Amino acid sequence: MFIPIGILKGMVELETDRLILRMFTPRDLDALYYIFSKPNVMKFLGLNGEPMTRAETETALLSIIKHWQRHGYGRWAVVSKEDEKLIGCAGLRN
Repeated sequence: MFIPIGILKGMVELETDRLILRMFTPRDLDALYYIFSKPNVMKFLGLNGEPMTRAETETALLSIIKHWQRHGYGRWAVVSKEDEKLIGCAGLRN
């Protein structure tokens, strides 16, 4: 997966006491796949409750990143400050 790193520069991170909301990057694939491969998560996110394959997750991740490029907004990676692990996503899409 190739995404020019220049498109990711200049994006603002948001922080709370416990969380960081930041842009997704291609490096998030493994952690996002871990989340999207869970049926109990996917029943709330789409695909009729079916977990995603790694290839489907990669496609979704690229779509999330490209959405930011096209529209200037999108879904954030939600990261725990405590252990710096990706724990989900939040945001807007059209």
